Amino acid sequence: MTRPLLLILTITTATTISGVAQTCRYHDLSKKYNYVVTAVKMKDADDEQPRVKKITVQIKSKVNKKQIQRITIAPEYLYQTAFQSCAAARSYITGKNKNAEADDNDYGDFIAADFNFDNREDFAVKRDSGGNGGAFYEYYIQNKRGTFVKDSFLTDVMGYFPGTFDRRRQRLITYIHANVAGYNENIYKYNSTTGKWILFKQTYRKAGQ
Repeated sequence: MTRPLLLILTITTATTISGVAQTCRYHDLSKKYNYVVTAVKMKDADDEQPRVKKITVQIKSKVNKKQIQRITIAPEYLYQTAFQSCAAARSYITGKNKNAEADDNDYGDFIAADFNFDNREDFAVKRDSGGNGGAFYEYYIQNKRGTFVKDSFLTDVMGYFPGTFDRRRQRLITYIHANVAGYNENIYKYNSTTGKWILFKQTYRKAGQ
């Protein structure tokens, strides 16, 4: 095998294995942290279209720029439109894109917010593009030690992103398409004493209510 041919094969293999990555550096979503979000796309086994297969989130200090934590997420099924633009992010901490439209319950790929009302910054990452109800998110809550830990209740039970943050009563409310005539309003309540969530109330509402 000649050397030029070997080089070509090496490059092709590396591209096939590593896929195509999108890296977004967010300096305006948090007051304390800079986030570096990398989404690696590979050809899907079913339709051979490039889809996100791995997401890494690096949390870095704004003060010394050092990495505090690195989290790797294995998403489920994401549309090709997911993680295509670094602009698909918002923050309820700094207000960046806070009031941007959320078509089909899609609030973006990466979101910074205080989900459990403890005045510590948390974040959510899109993990599945979902169906009629909208996208599903994976939630990471910051503990007292400053470490971000996956919240199983918000990720596996709530799943959808909350359209309303009721800080006074410590509630998150999602509005999920049910059928052509209406939607489900789901209220999740947090108990700061026990550190646990419950599905407080679920109400079917007619469209327009």
